[in-house]
Amino acid sequence: MRLLINFCIVSFSVLFLASCESDELETYSGPSSIYFSNAVGFSINSTPLDTLMYSFGRTPASISSVTLTYPVKITGSLADKDRFFAVKVDDSSTLKENIDFSILTDSLIIKAGKSTGTVKLTVKRTPEMKTQNQKIYISLVSNENFVTEISNKKVMRDKTVKKILTTKFVINDFLVAPPRWLASYLGPFGINKYTILVNQLEVDPDRLYSNTSSSYSVAECASMGVALSRYLKNQSDAGTPVYIEDGVTLMTSGAGL
Repeated sequence: MRLLINFCIVSFSVLFLASCESDELETYSGPSSIYFSNAVGFSINSTPLDTLMYSFGRTPASISSVTLTYPVKITGSLADKDRFFAVKVDDSSTLKENIDFSILTDSLIIKAGKSTGTVKLTVKRTPEMKTQNQKIYISLVSNENFVTEISNKKVMRDKTVKKILTTKFVINDFLVAPPRWLASYLGPFGINKYTILVNQLEVDPDRLYSNTSSSYSVAECASMGVALSRYLKNQSDAGTPVYIEDGVTLMTSGAGL
């Protein structure tokens, strides 16, 4: 009886180990999915990361176009060759493809051994951008390399469900307050003040207008407010006070300094 029991134990162990070895060797062989990776991220303000905003209003009039990029990511196994992915422009877009903007098709590629890529498009500056936001909606679509079966993803941090197959580009040609404009340190937003920050205090406009972690921190915004306050005082002491756009009201920094 003891011999039989020992034989059964050994046999079961062999089968179990074989099963484990089989599990370890098994790899995912299904089709790779593709999605917009920023769609499940967090912005520093209320602007969702599935929206990319750009303003020509902070560029010289000589700038006639801009190239914008938005990241994508894939699931599943990496490949040893370049793989193209596909997108489409939604009819709800207010800018017209191949007239107001064009998608750089050479950018629609996941490089060999990589899991990320970008959608890249060139947008022209148009008169309509002077008065209202213009929008481009771009969706990922399935092709021979990637599927788009996963259309939503739950964000564990805040339990929300995000759409991950469509992104929105919002473009205008007027200056608006940046996402990281902390009025308690910088005071009310205005074009004159923005110009001083960029030209006199060497504030990086790209960081100021970023709604991601690359933007200025709260501490940096506080330092920015101190520098602005010092600049305004120095100008006033020199007999050249600085005014806001109306030419009457003195410019101030934030009340929280």
